[in-house]
Amino acid sequence: MTYLRVEPVSDQQHTDGSDMELNGALIKPFESIFVIAETASSHEGDVELAKRIADAVSMTEADAIKYQILNTDNLIVPNHHKYPSFKQLQFSDEQWYEIIEYSRRIGLFVVSEVFDERSFKLAEKLDISAYKIPTSDLTNPFLLKYVAATMKPLILSVGAATETEISYAIQNIEKIGNKNIILMHGFQGFPTRIDDTNFRLLNVLKERYPYHLGFADHIDAESELALSLPLVAIGYGVSVIEKHITLDRSKKGRDYYSALNPDEFARLVGMVRQIEKAYGINEIVPGESKAEVTYRRLMKKKIVASRDIPKGHLITLEDLSFKRTEEEGLPPDRYKRVLKKTKHFIPANKAIRLEDLYEADSC
Repeated sequence: MTYLRVEPVSDQQHTDGSDMELNGALIKPFESIFVIAETASSHEGDVELAKRIADAVSMTEADAIKYQILNTDNLIVPNHHKYPSFKQLQFSDEQWYEIIEYSRRIGLFVVSEVFDERSFKLAEKLDISAYKIPTSDLTNPFLLKYVAATMKPLILSVGAATETEISYAIQNIEKIGNKNIILMHGFQGFPTRIDDTNFRLLNVLKERYPYHLGFADHIDAESELALSLPLVAIGYGVSVIEKHITLDRSKKGRDYYSALNPDEFARLVGMVRQIEKAYGINEIVPGESKAEVTYRRLMKKKIVASRDIPKGHLITLEDLSFKRTEEEGLPPDRYKRVLKKTKHFIPANKAIRLEDLYEADSC
């Protein structure tokens, strides 16, 4: 099994970038993005539907699929109004094995969100490659300890969490020696309002914690921003994007609020991959691409003759002009170097080169 690997990020590396290997693929902040398809409850407790969703994910360029492995009686009290719903969604151990093995067989990297010791132990039996801890368990020292001890990558959901809760979770994980941490911003508001997205929190997390960032988007999937909002998060330096997926949102099944249909999800991932191509390099080095070379040749101004200049003429500023030309030539800031006598006739609008001129001491 190939594990997602996360390297700690120093304060300096937040800007310069730090390598992170996810599912065997080397990524860096502002270079590549790990995209997770969140199934949540869209499987409706139906194994075959879960497999069909996995099929849909496999047809996109997503990096991973995520499942929420849970045990209802360990998650919620019986008199809670959501108890019956969770009971309907709960899979048996054997069913989870069937779903996870199927997902792997069709080439998917599997991430699991766990909510208690029992669901964690099941996930370990299933050899899950990476874990996510829900924001509700940031202060659960036992679950944090279990998961951290695997030394596998750990996504910490920090949506609607306090700084104290986040720091508590990180300290407990670091205490075990696991520093493969990603801080995942975003929470499910069924759906989350645009006003509650709070991208600036990503800047705060970046400043205070030496770990990679992720964004779990839960806005209304019918919104015109449903595809573009995760792309905005990329500009804040996230390395991981999580987005819900469902087979048919129009049926309004479980967790449909923020879930994209397969074609929409594929389009989102495609847009992410295009943005990766736009990252470029961390230096001011023009001419790294053929397009830049062509642009510079066509657009950069050079020193040209403002009029016909006869042979033996001592060039003055009046003889010079700065214009765009496709010829090789000198940039305007080197004008003093051409204030010399000409070796031959130079027609107007011709780029003036040093080889057209005598050196001052040989005139």
